[in-house]
Amino acid sequence: MAPLVYKNLNATDDTNCCIVVSPLNSLTADQIQSAKKLNLEAKKLTIGTKLSDLDDCHLIYSTPEMLLEECHRETLISIASRLVGIVVDEAHLVIKWGQQSRMSKAFRKQYSEIAKLKVYFNRKPIICLTATANRKTRTGIIRTLELKNAKLIKFSPDKPNVKLNVVKVAGEEHFVEILEPILEKIRSNGSFNKTIIYCSSFALCGDVYIALRPKLQLLTTDQYSVTVAMYHSQTLEHIKDDVLKDFVQADSYHYSVIIATSALGMGVNIPNIRYVFHYGLPSDIESYVQEVGRAGRDNHQSEATLCYRSHDLARIRDPDLKVYILNSESKCRRQLLLSLFNESCESPSVAHLCCNVCSENCKCDECEKNRSDKAAVIEPEEEKLRDVSENQRRTFKTALIESLNVGERRAEDIAEKLEYIETAYLGRVLDITSEYLTDIINDMIHEMYGHNVTTSANVNSHSPDKEDVDILSEHVEGLVGPNDENSWSNTSSSGTEEEDEDIERE
Repeated sequence: MAPLVYKNLNATDDTNCCIVVSPLNSLTADQIQSAKKLNLEAKKLTIGTKLSDLDDCHLIYSTPEMLLEECHRETLISIASRLVGIVVDEAHLVIKWGQQSRMSKAFRKQYSEIAKLKVYFNRKPIICLTATANRKTRTGIIRTLELKNAKLIKFSPDKPNVKLNVVKVAGEEHFVEILEPILEKIRSNGSFNKTIIYCSSFALCGDVYIALRPKLQLLTTDQYSVTVAMYHSQTLEHIKDDVLKDFVQADSYHYSVIIATSALGMGVNIPNIRYVFHYGLPSDIESYVQEVGRAGRDNHQSEATLCYRSHDLARIRDPDLKVYILNSESKCRRQLLLSLFNESCESPSVAHLCCNVCSENCKCDECEKNRSDKAAVIEPEEEKLRDVSENQRRTFKTALIESLNVGERRAEDIAEKLEYIETAYLGRVLDITSEYLTDIINDMIHEMYGHNVTTSANVNSHSPDKEDVDILSEHVEGLVGPNDENSWSNTSSSGTEEEDEDIERE
């Protein structure tokens, strides 16, 4: 996009140049290649770049950090006379990376300081490009970059050729079951389409890789060898380069499935991705739309499926993302998603190609015939949320205070967290007495940490089943430690910091 912007800005003089603020080396390299196809000279500004290196350059790519380095001050002043404008690519990062939140510091604070370049380039136009920015983000970009009389040109983020699904899963094994229809297509059709599985951390990447690889190893067809790879910050650089180089080629299927964090794909055009999965939640609704947008760039029918676990809901920071996932009114997911960006869309002509909600209501012959098969991806009955009364909450909280020796506020946090854990055991917990629950949790802590805690209940008055203790301890372990007052606050974050750290600073 940036080379095309330059083409339009530069209508008079071939010696003019344009600065492009780009976040990643991979994105910069891809755009420099695109510029060459348009017969434009493009270079990357580095510490070693000299003014003479930019004499014949049309596009100067750099990061905010590099542009604000003192060593480039004279260079920027020297090119000011032939500069036609500044392009901020992936402009939503001005807010996402450049500003701190209540929970974390700014990931790359120089993104919020791009306006300082105006000292060198007074009254030069600034163009901000992004595929996803809701009204709040757009307002933040204008304010942060100090844009005067800003003009907004927007297009709908809707991708009508991408079906949207949201499915609740119990864990990695259940998630792999969701992938079974794709695996079946490989068995029956003898071919495979490119798939990205986005995970919210590189630890989850490993869990999915371990669960999925044995199934894919069995699926070697005459035409393709179905190969799965991982791509995240801990992956060795030469492996990442190899994976990305192969994956971006339209006619290459050596790597058919990539299990990745958000580090994969920003600004890189891979036309023939047919499936995008999310296992674990993206950081916000804008990141979700960005990653869904990697599917079906060649306009062929594709699918995007977000798979979330019960406890993921307690970690959501973005209220829009929570509204989209829960979809309490069972609206069309496409219409709901677009409404969060103040956009709308027409009802699709084929309902089952729109989203999983519309698919359930589709009355076409194909859907009527396959209705029983569709039920396989609906969450099991025992996995559905249990309504919790206020009295049950108080009972549970009281037992947590007594047995875990924590304060009332901390007990409320833990209780809220556990409300999203739908196990048969928790259902029984919320119907029993405080004393019985205290005994069970006490036994659980003894099993977890090797000692008892002092409680006001008679620990010998009941004999909870060991199965009950195991089920609850599996979910409580890590929420609170016996002697660590900070353990709850450390585990309640959404994982955004880990995800952001997975985008290399460049």
